Amino acid sequence: MELIKVADIPRSTYCYWKKRLNRHDKYADVKIAIQSIYHEHKGRYGCVGSPKN
Repeated sequence: MELIKVADIPRSTYCYWKKRLNRHDKYADVKIAIQSIYHEHKGRYGCVGSPKN
């Protein structure tokens, strides 16, 4: 509890963030999928062909 004194935060705030940071990320698998898609298509951007006027 020394951290609470040093950080000058209420105990309830400390307990809230401690609980929140220790829980499982329910979107972890989605984040991994997005990263793999990003790295797979990295460098492939822009338009294909000539622009239409």
